[in-house]
Amino acid sequence: MAHGMTCPQCGMPMYAKRKDEQPKDSWVYYQCTNGNCKFETKEYEEKKR
Repeated sequence: MAHGMTCPQCGMPMYAKRKDEQPKDSWVYYQCTNGNCKFETKEYEEKKR
């Protein structure tokens, strides 16, 4: 599952909105939980081996 992250704009936790599995790793789309911020980002995360 996604590693999780903190919003760089407001400091609130972010949740994994979507995950695209790749052969070795995955792209995870995060969105801020703060309704006023709504910051989104895409991160490439390695699978735990």
